[in-house]
Amino acid sequence: MATTTDLVFHMNKYLANLNVLNVKIHNFHWNVTGPEFFALHSKFESLYDEAFEVIDKVAERIIMIGGKPTASLKIYLEHAVLREANTHDYTGQVAIKELMEDYKILLAEVRGIYKMAEGLEDDVTCSLMTEIRENYEKNVWMLSACLK
Repeated sequence: MATTTDLVFHMNKYLANLNVLNVKIHNFHWNVTGPEFFALHSKFESLYDEAFEVIDKVAERIIMIGGKPTASLKIYLEHAVLREANTHDYTGQVAIKELMEDYKILLAEVRGIYKMAEGLEDDVTCSLMTEIRENYEKNVWMLSACLK
């Protein structure tokens, strides 16, 4: 059975992925090119605002359950599954596809944290993960619709 220490570890891994995602979305926001520029520039801004809000909620929840959120770029890069995007121009299709895949990875991570929290009877963390999952599922749906 998972412990609160295990939960904190996995939430910190998720926090690392969130920070990589946040930087990646900024990269796409600044470097997307092509006919979809205006629409995607705005969409990416809303996605990085959302990512930052989730970062804050997850970090605060880690503290509330007795842990310490990691706050180191070095640690984020060591623990993240998501990979940074290089700095260059991106077409909308390439950026959208990469973000959609990242959100799918994050969805799996959120589901795992939910199950762990559920086993610990941590309803508040479960509720947070449900809220985040709902947003990610919507993001995946919308991004996949853009690729059709």
